[in-house]
Amino acid sequence: MNVFLGFARNVPQNESYSLQRQYLPLGKIGGLPAWLNPVTLPTLDELTCPTCKKQMAFLMQIYCTDQTDPTFAFHRTIYLFLCRNPECSKPNDASNFVAFRCQLPRANGFYSSESALDPTVVGEVADPFYNESTYAKLCAVCGCSAGKKCARCTKRWYCCRDHQVIDWNREHKSTCGNNEAGDITTSTLTNDFLFPEFAVDIEDDEENEGEKLLRCIAQLKKFENVENGITPNDLEGLEEFAKDEAFNNFHNVISRNPEQILRYEKNGNPLLASDHAPEPNDIPPCHICGSSRRFEFQLTPHLVSLLGVDSPGQSIDWATVMVFTCSQTCRMNDDGYGKEFVFKQDFTNSVE
Repeated sequence: MNVFLGFARNVPQNESYSLQRQYLPLGKIGGLPAWLNPVTLPTLDELTCPTCKKQMAFLMQIYCTDQTDPTFAFHRTIYLFLCRNPECSKPNDASNFVAFRCQLPRANGFYSSESALDPTVVGEVADPFYNESTYAKLCAVCGCSAGKKCARCTKRWYCCRDHQVIDWNREHKSTCGNNEAGDITTSTLTNDFLFPEFAVDIEDDEENEGEKLLRCIAQLKKFENVENGITPNDLEGLEEFAKDEAFNNFHNVISRNPEQILRYEKNGNPLLASDHAPEPNDIPPCHICGSSRRFEFQLTPHLVSLLGVDSPGQSIDWATVMVFTCSQTCRMNDDGYGKEFVFKQDFTNSVE
């Protein structure tokens, strides 16, 4: 399979509606998640950072289905969430990330089985399948599943107390009880919890077959050297060599398209950034069906620069973030959201 590259694209405010769920966006960064299945969403616990216990923020999503997928995965989207607390970002540790896979058959209760809405043709329209009684209530701040509502006006929903406070200070204090609409997509105000919003455009990688072959040979030689055996005295030097080789290769490949924010190669091999390379036994099997997971895509360093997360001292950072998904594309209960495996590399070999 070819490698596909993702690039962030600014979307004018008057066209931002095109990233809403009813239009099946190819990909988006930041803002509110565009839920493929708007009924059975990830739970609050699933979106809670295991370190600081705060709600994670929506980072990005990509629509990624192909003809080899089962019929129940006619539509397929992968979601990534990230904890905004920089203290939770540790070298070579992906515990501040969580990934979800969601799939739907062609015939479903949320989209036409004939064709998707084209925002350039129909313009801004409400979700034609919206059902207030079945669609999940969404947090007015983060767009995730909400279980609490404002006791005063009963119009605004929240996933947690922290987000209710954010919304109160941002907007709701002046509108509560004024017969405001409860639909959060009508608000033009952003908030500091959300990452900046971009569309994602996908293009073929221009890496030729010769370059790909050289990259594969370099990876093969690395593992052959390990298989042939080394002495304890050789270990430190070999580790440094492997790290340098991986970094140089990563830099050379990324520098051809420095503004790429993701690399997609389903069933392919990730582009390793350091010597902290995932081994097959580091990738746990699918927790739903028990099948092995395969590499699907990875994030690149350029995405970090678009998020506005630079801060003095410790900050959110990565060399690359890899996502591994179920090799059988198994079906979730109620066509909901299943967790997938995330692996992070940094330009360091220290692990805390």
